Amino acid sequence: MAFMTPEIYEGRYAIVENRYGERTFTPAGYECVEEGETVEYVTGYLGRLSAAGYLDCTEWTPLTATDDDAAVRELCDEEDICHHCYEQCFLDDPCADAQQEEEN
Repeated sequence: MAFMTPEIYEGRYAIVENRYGERTFTPAGYECVEEGETVEYVTGYLGRLSAAGYLDCTEWTPLTATDDDAAVRELCDEEDICHHCYEQCFLDDPCADAQQEEEN
């Protein structure tokens, strides 16, 4: 099993934009807005990779998915990892679950 696994959030989230146009995404209530930044709230899915029991995680990524399974697949595609084993599987050496999916 992979060290980092998908974490999906569904609900209201904040898009914080700084004065340079850089945007960050975070679940509503956890945003940190500094002077000169704007915040917009939207509802939808966010995803990130997280290491359970550690503080390691990637930044939240907005997802266009409409359900949890699709959100996991979209996040895995974005992070270039297999949605079965959460590792980097290569086309010439896929994991067993990916091989089975291809056969069906």
